[in-house]
Amino acid sequence: MIKLKATIMYPYLNVANDRFDPDNPKYEVSLTNLSDAAVSALKALGVKTYYKEGMGNKITCKSINSIRAYDQQGAEVNGSIVGNGSEAIAILDTYSNKYGSFPQLNKLTITKLEEYTASGGVNAEMADNLDIL
Repeated sequence: MIKLKATIMYPYLNVANDRFDPDNPKYEVSLTNLSDAAVSALKALGVKTYYKEGMGNKITCKSINSIRAYDQQGAEVNGSIVGNGSEAIAILDTYSNKYGSFPQLNKLTITKLEEYTASGGVNAEMADNLDIL
């Protein structure tokens, strides 16, 4: 089991992500900007890490159950408000199957919350003012 610091990206904590596999939705979160020490510890456990420009070294944790997040005082955080760029401490273990070893997120503690806000939406007034083509 390891404990690491990460920046959260693409959090699907309490709503399953079915965008790429509608028949097999999963709750998931990408843990990014992992330190070299975290990468080494994950590799020692057999977990592959990936490098992506702007995110650094990263892993994605997936689950069939919702992912519970907590604040530093131990109170549960509503997963729907956790946005990209939030910072966290994650406690991970691994599980293995015929495809390899994967991270299993045991605890996610939010240390700096960046609240999710929907952008690009259309409100009712905007919709009423659009011309029908």
